[in-house]
Amino acid sequence: FLVPERRNLQLVHVLYGSTLDGRSGPVALLERARTYVLSADGKSVFVAADTAPTPSGPARTELYDVPALGGNPRRLATAAVQELQLAERLARVVYSATSDAGPGLFSVPSDGSADPVRLSGPEATSGRFLTDLLQISPDGKRALYAADNQALYSVLVDGSQPPVRLNGPALQGQPFGST
Repeated sequence: FLVPERRNLQLVHVLYGSTLDGRSGPVALLERARTYVLSADGKSVFVAADTAPTPSGPARTELYDVPALGGNPRRLATAAVQELQLAERLARVVYSATSDAGPGLFSVPSDGSADPVRLSGPEATSGRFLTDLLQISPDGKRALYAADNQALYSVLVDGSQPPVRLNGPALQGQPFGST
């Protein structure tokens, strides 16, 4: 769970983990957490958390795998992570982020065994990229996302094929998602 705490006159969200049976008290897992998702087995928490600002640059949001009952976090991605979902069956974390190449959808193995792969194509960099519509299919093989203000796309979460557009243009004058 996320708890806002005051640290050096700043409000910082700290992610805590605990057992559900109460045998273990809360353990601080990671500071500056923005969003997180718990693995189905309850052993890992995948967290988008801010780094501390440095003299050479501002804070950025990175993706981490953290043991749910405490331990060392493992960095999975360094792009500016915004939203994340788990594709449990394929052991991948799917996330939206802004990288050096612009905004897009990415995935990375949940164990950190390989580098992230970009899932979205140029459609994600040319228009409004809607992260709040990111969904993983029930079988965990595909991610559904919206881009270009009006189009739905489906892509394999392992990045082995390019995204497929699922719909035509929206009604003239109607923003995507309004009905």
